[in-house]
Amino acid sequence: MMSPSQLPPRSPTKIAEYQKKVKEIKKKAQIKMDPNLMSACVCTRYGKLREVDVIHTSSNSSTATPSSKISNTNSMVSTSSNSTNATPIFEIQDDIPRPKIEDPHHVLIRNFRTTINPVDCKTRAGNLDLVTGHSKQKNTKRKPTKSSGKEDMAENDYDEDDERANFPLLILGQDFAGIVDAVGDEVKSFKAGDMVYGSTAPRSSCSAEYVCAFDYECALKPDQITWDEAAATPTAFCTAWKGLFDPQLGNLTIYPIDKDDGTAENKEEEETLPPTYVVDKDDEDERPPRVLVIGAAGSVGAAAVQLAKQIGKAEVAAICGSRNMDYVKSLGASPVFDYANAGYEIYYTDHENERFDIIFDCVGGDSYYYKLHQFLNKKDLPKHQKAASTAAVVCNRTNPSIYVTCVGPVMHGGSEKVTFGRIAQTAQTLVPRFVGNYMLPGRWNSRYAMFLSFTTQNGVLDQITKALATRKILPRIDPISPLPMEQLGRGHYQVERGHSNGKVVIAVQDK
Repeated sequence: MMSPSQLPPRSPTKIAEYQKKVKEIKKKAQIKMDPNLMSACVCTRYGKLREVDVIHTSSNSSTATPSSKISNTNSMVSTSSNSTNATPIFEIQDDIPRPKIEDPHHVLIRNFRTTINPVDCKTRAGNLDLVTGHSKQKNTKRKPTKSSGKEDMAENDYDEDDERANFPLLILGQDFAGIVDAVGDEVKSFKAGDMVYGSTAPRSSCSAEYVCAFDYECALKPDQITWDEAAATPTAFCTAWKGLFDPQLGNLTIYPIDKDDGTAENKEEEETLPPTYVVDKDDEDERPPRVLVIGAAGSVGAAAVQLAKQIGKAEVAAICGSRNMDYVKSLGASPVFDYANAGYEIYYTDHENERFDIIFDCVGGDSYYYKLHQFLNKKDLPKHQKAASTAAVVCNRTNPSIYVTCVGPVMHGGSEKVTFGRIAQTAQTLVPRFVGNYMLPGRWNSRYAMFLSFTTQNGVLDQITKALATRKILPRIDPISPLPMEQLGRGHYQVERGHSNGKVVIAVQDK
């Protein structure tokens, strides 16, 4: 028998409210059962975030109450307006069309986890619209209903004067981890029920219950890692891999990662990859390569330290913030310097025999390039690298050492709105530098390379997967993870403000 507190309300007003809630619950339950629909966290418009804009809101709500700080409740970051009726940037929508397999190499994944990368924050802020052209794409949202009153509008429809009504559907997130639901006719490596992870970059769409990816964007998730670790891996480690091992960039030799007993992970790998080596560190021709990672505590920087150390068999030095120095040392980097002081400049000025073959910049801006360019090695690569090295030939560099950046000459590129003026200004810096790679000899050679994308193809994600299975490399995950999808805005605030300590993982749905 129902207690008095469980009985339906008796007043006409409360009865109407009660019936409306019951109707909404039934509608959502019906949507959940529709195999053609799914839930997703949708970015409804561009907007910048401020601390005063952290609000508490429910899914599909268009109003909210601002809060003075981030709380542990279902917080979402909303508009750059202080209005109590401000429209939220993020909404959970339950009637998004589920992606379909339209290519023979497609893999449909029931998605459990995604992450927040800096590019997601820059896209949400509208800073990359000149590059992506998203706001000019065809609007895929429903138009406002032709009703006489707002109370008759469908749950996800918007007023005609609401800017969200004309904003194309935007689901952020480029990392995923989940279970294969279906595969295309040409997919041979995966089947329904397989646990997979990967990245759809440069496409988004992973803040949703289902993700459609190409087979080359996926890899089998090792049993030795968690779903959070799987989702936090692709963007960070594939970016670091390209900077370190790509023949036209870092061009480090790839060595088989050792198990705890000192043997290679498997015999097949041991036969196909170069053998590990024993070196005399005092012999310049026999020494291992030296790598300096700038921004070593970030997700890409931490991945670079681990990959260079474990797979590139390199000596790794690092620059990071003082609060993260112990963490970076635990990854195997030595020495580790605080970026806030000039200790690294003094140290390497005094230690001329410790020059770098690769300086990998994960922060960007030109200040590090001008300060550290002088510490690149002026001699040839060590003997064990010469056979595999093609970068000097491909790029016509007289010095094989190189300064590689995955950001560019603008610090945290994309954090401000990209304009034609900024592009022209950046080109003025880069063109002479790239020309210098080809034309200038010896010490005057620019030895500068930049890349802004990564790939999971050509065995990259598969190699990373083998290393993950040994747990010799692992992504750094922010302690607040995993956040529920309702708190995607809170995660964006953490990442955009530089408050995160590792990758922020979002729990899309229960496993």
